Amino acid sequence: MITAAILGLAGVSLGLSALALRRAPRLGWVFAPPPTVPAGPAQCETLLTYHSHLGQAHSPSILCRPDGFSVLWFEGSAEAQADVDIYEVSFAKGPQGWQASAAELRVGRQALGREMVPRQLVVTLGNTIEDEARRGAVFSTVVSVGGWAAASVARVILGPGGPLRAEKLSLSPMLNRSALVKSPMLAYADGSHALPAYFEMGQMHGLLVRFHPDGRVADTRRMDGAGLNPIQPMIVP
Repeated sequence: MITAAILGLAGVSLGLSALALRRAPRLGWVFAPPPTVPAGPAQCETLLTYHSHLGQAHSPSILCRPDGFSVLWFEGSAEAQADVDIYEVSFAKGPQGWQASAAELRVGRQALGREMVPRQLVVTLGNTIEDEARRGAVFSTVVSVGGWAAASVARVILGPGGPLRAEKLSLSPMLNRSALVKSPMLAYADGSHALPAYFEMGQMHGLLVRFHPDGRVADTRRMDGAGLNPIQPMIVP
């Protein structure tokens, strides 16, 4: 009886998803090749030089704050290993320019697993970016079993001491696995937001995750093109 009910609900979910995709207008994508940058001195200022004492520090991103900004990255012995956590350096502007704090653990696997709804094991962490629709929140690539092919995207609400609440986004009516993030969000004129993501299992492709104003996932759209397997897509308005 229970098995039949679960299968029935799964069938309804798939049917509603197929109906929504059929009714939604098809999106067209234009893939722009990166421009050639003329040789010359870099027009930039180095604010942070960091060397990992654990092995590798990878995939930095910026988190904006009212009094400055932070740089987040994941760090451990190697990518996708069971000792990888999220670290942070905070920047504030003073009389001498931007001042950096010491690097500190920001999101640990055990702490994130305790705050996950529902509570679950977190094996490793990956790319993490700012949730631009909600101050103090990020989207993090989270693995509870296996490697990147079994990853999910979680919205993590941060507090002063670490994660306060986390919940995986529902991006697929099936296993809801193999979704990762890398690039910044996109803001629409109506105040809603979308998140570029990507799928790594089997035929790789990009995803556009669109949200309702209250933060719930509205729909997902495939981002691909002829002869392309685009991962880590970035949308340039």
